[in-house]
Amino acid sequence: MRNLATTHMLDRLAAHFGETCREVPVGFKHIAAAMVAHDVLLGGESSGGLTIRGHILGKDGIFAAALIVEMLARTGQRISQLRKRVYDLIGHLYSVEVDLPATPEMRVVIPRRLQQVTPESLGPYPVVRISHLDGTKFHLEDDNWALLRFSGAEPVLRLHAEADSPEKAQEVIQLLKKYVQADHRADRSPATGCSP
Repeated sequence: MRNLATTHMLDRLAAHFGETCREVPVGFKHIAAAMVAHDVLLGGESSGGLTIRGHILGKDGIFAAALIVEMLARTGQRISQLRKRVYDLIGHLYSVEVDLPATPEMRVVIPRRLQQVTPESLGPYPVVRISHLDGTKFHLEDDNWALLRFSGAEPVLRLHAEADSPEKAQEVIQLLKKYVQADHRADRSPATGCSP
């Protein structure tokens, strides 16, 4: 179980072991509720919050750190070695996150525009599907994705991208920035290059 702003490498890892990874909105309350509803073994998010079945239904960074220490003690390996084992199993995705100042107008206009369009691509990258579960998430090929989501706690618009290379992740972020920073004329859409 992960929130929609957390790496899709977890999906790959779950699939490698014959398990399913579910996606929920941002906020550990959603992870906790889904863990109970689906009897999930492990739930976490990129902020370091983690819990397992039978532990507290809340994020516990100290517990997550203790599990890592136990892993190091049991395997006798360094974190870098364990990380390499994971990459050897499932490959590597690279994440970028950028926060942009958000005005009250943006919180109305941008979601409305995103609900009204169905882009076939984000720049040169085909869009496989779009989710409006929490913000707008563009699912691209090969577990690559991009997310525009307004923070619930700060006046910012969070732009997330995850891709096969750091360069591609940065490129996708730039495409999202161009879309957000463009003028708000209603007769344009982000179907190509994510420019309205």
